[in-house]
Amino acid sequence: MSPSSPSQHEKQAYEHIGRLRREKFDLDGHADTLRCVNRLAVDLYNSITALSRDLYVKDTHFIFELIQNAEDNAYQRGEEPYLAFRLLRNDPTGTPRARGALLIENNERGFMPEHVAALCAVGQSTKRKAQGYIGEKGIGFKSVFRVTSNPHVFSNGYAFRLPEKHKATKLGYIVPCWVDDIPEEVNADYTTIVLPLDQRGTSFDDITLRLGEIKPETILFLRKLQHLRLHVEGAFDAVLRKQRLRGSRVSLSYSSGQPSETQAEPGVANYWVTTKRFDKPRHIHADKRNDVTQTDVTVARLSMRGRTRMARCLLTFPYMRTKVCPLSSTRISS
Repeated sequence: MSPSSPSQHEKQAYEHIGRLRREKFDLDGHADTLRCVNRLAVDLYNSITALSRDLYVKDTHFIFELIQNAEDNAYQRGEEPYLAFRLLRNDPTGTPRARGALLIENNERGFMPEHVAALCAVGQSTKRKAQGYIGEKGIGFKSVFRVTSNPHVFSNGYAFRLPEKHKATKLGYIVPCWVDDIPEEVNADYTTIVLPLDQRGTSFDDITLRLGEIKPETILFLRKLQHLRLHVEGAFDAVLRKQRLRGSRVSLSYSSGQPSETQAEPGVANYWVTTKRFDKPRHIHADKRNDVTQTDVTVARLSMRGRTRMARCLLTFPYMRTKVCPLSSTRISS
């Protein structure tokens, strides 16, 4: 643990990680010394690896998994739910062969012991199946291993990483290792996830393109998130905000800027956003979704007054590679 005076939250988090390592993985607390040999370690590791590969085969978009996780998180009353993706050219964790790092910042209430336990397990989540979530912390989070072998988590006193391979236990993905040196890029006011980009086939430019796939109107279909930031070092800094107006009207504001250039003029567009819940037809069945009996359909229609201004402002969005339907957008979620 850090030599500086730790807070009560940090002490409790440190003790919890040590207890997890001792009781679940038979490690000697924070030391990488096994108290006994787990003969099923190799089989367990292969099972977890198969799960991760399955996520990749299904082309799980880890960025949208993280957005969904932030959408499902709990926030303090009166707090504007905020999520930021910050792509840095240099990895602050010092992970070997990393070609930059992606930082995810979220002003949620912070990780609790049950959230950490879910990350350190396979097939476990803190969310009920009946809720129909897709961004489950215990499962969806595993998709980050698509771009990193060494994800770091900093939240509510917790500071740990989940290496893809853990030599002592012969396990990976789920064994937490305490982090003593917290990078200065980590904002203690937020839950921050750091993903060093060290996996083969993953590059700074590749993640830049992935962030560019996020359409501005995405935030319209999120119930909680009101503020989204997309920052790529040396390229662009885009900010999206939504505000609920009277009735079903929602205002979407956005601004963007590039280094050494004049920041683009902020734009505002108004939408009519309507959500209706439908019962799932009896003849439709989905694997692992038997408890989901209803479906929400959300339609966002651009106000006619905002169409011209919306089109003009989107041209100034340097990260955009996609077009917005001029009339309406629809999202179906279960």
